Amino acid sequence: ANAEVEFKKYVNLKDAVILDYTGKEKKSEDGVSAFDVDIKKEFRDKTLAEKDKNYPLFVAKDKAKNTRYIIPVVGKGLWGPIWGYICLKEDMTTILGVSFDHKSETPGLGAEISKDFFSDQFIEKTIVDETGNYTPVKVVKPGTGVTQPYVDGISGGTFTSVGVDEMMNRTLSVYHKFFQNESGKELLTKI
Repeated sequence: ANAEVEFKKYVNLKDAVILDYTGKEKKSEDGVSAFDVDIKKEFRDKTLAEKDKNYPLFVAKDKAKNTRYIIPVVGKGLWGPIWGYICLKEDMTTILGVSFDHKSETPGLGAEISKDFFSDQFIEKTIVDETGNYTPVKVVKPGTGVTQPYVDGISGGTFTSVGVDEMMNRTLSVYHKFFQNESGKELLTKI
């Protein structure tokens, strides 16, 4: 009921940028802001060239005034669209939290991507290796026993798990490029 009030406490509407697929900031030619980008539409629009897609990045401050980077993601599950948000810590490499949802995944199977037991596995995973290169967080078959940078997928929800893996890593690779380039770092210090 108070989402808008809470949102405005932590996110300044000016503290958002739109990136292109190379991780560079796009200058809005028509006054479009990051909040106007419909990532679901852009993902589904097969006529839109990759170079023309928009990647919004939202910068927020938590109650302790720590900077957080919120990245929207969208992809395809077994029966329809899946989407979510990834929040990175100030270091721009460590996942603070994720939230995923779906339109029509199977209850008890793929629909479980919206449950805490799944999303909590991503906390503290990093998106870089020890040399600073982008390393995807992989969603793997449950019970493999591997840890960083892996999380267990949903038993019986293989296609949805693969969709989460694909949408996260397709998108995070773009943002990592931005976080690594000097113009991105310079812009973020101003926000």
